[in-house]
Amino acid sequence: MDLGFSQGYVLLVVVFLILSLYREWFNPALTFFIAVVALLLGKIITPGEILQGLSNQQIIIIFLLVLVTAGIRTVFGSGIFSRLFNPNLSPKRFLFRMMLTVSSLSSMLNNTPIVAFMIPYVKDWAQKTGNPASKFLIPLSYATILGGMITVIGTSTNLVLNGLISQYGLPLLGFGDFFYLGVTVTVFGGLYLYFIGYRLL
Repeated sequence: MDLGFSQGYVLLVVVFLILSLYREWFNPALTFFIAVVALLLGKIITPGEILQGLSNQQIIIIFLLVLVTAGIRTVFGSGIFSRLFNPNLSPKRFLFRMMLTVSSLSSMLNNTPIVAFMIPYVKDWAQKTGNPASKFLIPLSYATILGGMITVIGTSTNLVLNGLISQYGLPLLGFGDFFYLGVTVTVFGGLYLYFIGYRLL
């Protein structure tokens, strides 16, 4: 296949992905499925490569982490954060506790389900206290992203990268290879969200 055609074809698929996700033409799962089928029909990837990706151990770990997080929510229910997120807290104290909690959790669990898990608690606290939830939902998302950088299992990106490294026979990333850097970024990012980001929101 001509290399120029391949690059143009992949670019079109990527543009479709961005537009479809932005404009919500389809749900995300269907959008990515259509993109994979398009790449398959265009002979950019092979069925073997698709199956190889699905059998990647790091991808399986991501699914397991999602299940673990869902299990925690099922077992502990809505009362797990009732004392931690007391309605009597001031907005800044709530923000601090929330960011500290989610960044710590996302360093040990996958950060995507952490956000989905925490959104109802944050919205419920905001509703009870009369504060706009929008001032806390973006810090919630960013704090989980920052915390996910502390360890190799904290974010899906690190796990996928580790899987690719494994396929090429290179030394794998260790659990705490970027622990100190991740903690430093998390602390400074949290300080920015607390002192500057809160005012901007």
